[in-house]
Amino acid sequence: MPAAVPHFPRTLIKVGWRYLANHFWQSFLMVTGIAMGVAVVIGIDIANESASRAFDLSTQAITGKATHTISSGSQGIIEQVYTDLRLAGINTASAPVITAYVSSPELGDELLQVLGVDPFAEPPFRNYITDEQDLLVAELTSFLTEPGSVLLSQGLAQRYNLRIGDGIQIDYAGRTTEGVIAGILQPTDDFSRRALDSLLLMDIASAQELTGKQGLLDRIDLILSVDRESELVQDIEAILPTGVTIQPVAARSGTIAEMTAAFRLNLTALSLLALVVALFLIYNTMTFSVIQRRPFFGTLRCLGVTRWEIFLMVVSESVIIGTVGSFIGILVGIILGRGALLLVTQSINDLFFVLTVRDVSIPLISLVKGAFIGLAATVTTAIFPAWEAASVPPRTALLRSGLESKAGYIVHRVGLAGFLVIAAGWGILAIPTRDLLVSFAGTFAVVIGLALLTPLVTIWMMKLTGTLTGRLWGLLGRMAPREVVNAVSRTSIAVAALMVALAVTIGVSLMVTSFRSTVTTWMNQILHGDIYISAPSATVSQPSLPLQADALQLLSEWPGVDRIDLLQTALVESPYGPIQVSANNNPNDGLEQLYAASDYPPEEIWPALSNGAILVSEPLANRLGLPQHNGELSLYTASGIHTFPIAGIFYDYSSIQGSVIMALDVYRQFWRDDQVTAAAVILNPSVDPESTARKMKSSLAGTQSLLVRSNRALRTETLAIFDRTFTITGALQLMTVFVAFVGVLSAMMSLQLDKQRQLGILKAIGLTARQLWGLVALETGLMGMVAGVFAMPTGFILALILIYIINRRSFGWTLQLELAVDPFIQALAVAIIAALLAGIYPTWRIIQRNTAEAIRFD
Repeated sequence: MPAAVPHFPRTLIKVGWRYLANHFWQSFLMVTGIAMGVAVVIGIDIANESASRAFDLSTQAITGKATHTISSGSQGIIEQVYTDLRLAGINTASAPVITAYVSSPELGDELLQVLGVDPFAEPPFRNYITDEQDLLVAELTSFLTEPGSVLLSQGLAQRYNLRIGDGIQIDYAGRTTEGVIAGILQPTDDFSRRALDSLLLMDIASAQELTGKQGLLDRIDLILSVDRESELVQDIEAILPTGVTIQPVAARSGTIAEMTAAFRLNLTALSLLALVVALFLIYNTMTFSVIQRRPFFGTLRCLGVTRWEIFLMVVSESVIIGTVGSFIGILVGIILGRGALLLVTQSINDLFFVLTVRDVSIPLISLVKGAFIGLAATVTTAIFPAWEAASVPPRTALLRSGLESKAGYIVHRVGLAGFLVIAAGWGILAIPTRDLLVSFAGTFAVVIGLALLTPLVTIWMMKLTGTLTGRLWGLLGRMAPREVVNAVSRTSIAVAALMVALAVTIGVSLMVTSFRSTVTTWMNQILHGDIYISAPSATVSQPSLPLQADALQLLSEWPGVDRIDLLQTALVESPYGPIQVSANNNPNDGLEQLYAASDYPPEEIWPALSNGAILVSEPLANRLGLPQHNGELSLYTASGIHTFPIAGIFYDYSSIQGSVIMALDVYRQFWRDDQVTAAAVILNPSVDPESTARKMKSSLAGTQSLLVRSNRALRTETLAIFDRTFTITGALQLMTVFVAFVGVLSAMMSLQLDKQRQLGILKAIGLTARQLWGLVALETGLMGMVAGVFAMPTGFILALILIYIINRRSFGWTLQLELAVDPFIQALAVAIIAALLAGIYPTWRIIQRNTAEAIRFD
């Protein structure tokens, strides 16, 4: 005979619902905590998923259906390579490509990507021109023959009220070129609409003229048959000149995707910390609702209600609360996600890759994920108090003393579990891996382990402060610490939630402060020029566009200039993928760098570079696993692959991908590239840099519109970019603290309302309203103090993990810890103020109630 399914009476559902409705503020605060925790997770997930999709769309918009690409770094490929490839008879589709980032006043000065193509080779790769486009012969003729002709999407044209034949100005590298709209494209699918919304299509010859790359190509796209891929790659490599390589498209885009993934994973981990704080809140409130109704549950058990029915009643309440909270969290998360997307996209543009695709819809998976996390977290945290409600015998449930004695017994076990979890977390962090999921698992274990110590810490601190408060406030001063200890089963979870939130704030603040201090020290060491000049570029981390020879000539003849140091930044190919090379002719460069490791004393570094050695940045060395000493790095040069000895590894905070420094003469010898992308001007000490920079910018405008910044202005701009990168981190910190504040408010209000009978008795035996205010304020203030004081060592430990483990494994940077007092003081102040505010309403309510009613309250 099959087992009977446990019956859950509808009466109990009504009882649970009535409890939630009658305790409106308690339910409201619990829903708010869940909603905010879910909203933070969804907001960051939407931003990350949208940014990831924007990255994919931005790259696919350019690569199309290409499987492989032929390139030679940022130097370009001579057109003859494409001609030789077509004449070789290799059976594969190929197309030449020129790309550049431009802007136009007529197009809102938005950052747009120019895609220079050969329309006759395009059909297999990108369907922007060929797929159901109704372009007239005159439009195609103009596109192919008239310089500066562009094709743009219908959406882009409508947004700026442009028509065929309208002229536009195209700004590239500080130069303005006249253009004309030769045709308007009608996107045939959603992908094409998004891609074309940020693209200008040009004929390959017009794109070469715009970028000054006559006779050169940025790359050649290929579509290789999967079953003959290896054979075709060998055939193509056989006809490629030295310094030109063929690589899969996925491999080239995968390197940048890896870097952005680390950045996004850091944000996800920080948002999950906010959810952890919300979990404390949910658990605390559900536990309190069970504790508050223990006598009621005991009565129900006496009346015949089974343990299973009590358990289901509590869990069903959590389902209701979790569903409502998750739904509100989704709505708030969508709003947060749109704002967070702007910050995440800006940071990715600053540090990694230009995301030209901006119109990205909200991923459904983010909403489903957030709703599931919110509901699952609520139900999971409710299981433990539900089991407590169901498992306790009826007689014990009717006695409050049984609860507190049980809580006192559990505290020590929870403390032991905390020490074990901390040890496990440190063990995970000690694993030598670059896997950030493992690192964050260890970090979460340490934080949760410390949170589990909160009940023990609360009891210890109350014993330490009891004597002092007794001397200062007499009887009330002795009562308050005892009340905190007696109620530890109900208050320690809220204190732990607030402690974790404030610890996250301290840890992240110390990390950001240390990062900023390290960057400032680094800039003081390397920036010795008076004025820095570069062409406007799509990214801010490295200058990449060339300065015109006329501009350099004007600078060299400028009165008061003692020396001009030239810099050429180029992307070169290597067996490890594209690598950024910064070549300069600064004879003091060896002395101006900060070194993580070096095979030479600083004064011998530049002679070594002049003889063919290189310097490798710390992020690149960590990414490639290069040795600290006697290392080598192979790069593809114009004359073939060459292995360069590494003279040292230098600290660098301008590029997460990493870079190489070499002497300019050595670079030109191997790559035959005479371009210059930036210049550092050293002035005579008697010349004012600020006024000279303004005059230079004005004089250069007629030749090339350049970024001309004094040393001070460049430092200010760099730090502004740094601060902008961490804006979203600060926002997450505030959200986490807000969630914790809601938790403390909920716990304090619930606790004080539960103690109304006790406080009513105190009022009846003579305590004045002022003394009641003082007792509650002292009690809540002590709890806030525990959270604030315990958050200090916890935050410091978290800062050490973030600085020396997470940042190094994420980005390869070594940071110097900068201890600032402000985060600790602010955390303590926030903890005490939040706790004091939480006690205001329940105390006011008790004072307003009739004493007899308060005594009868139970």
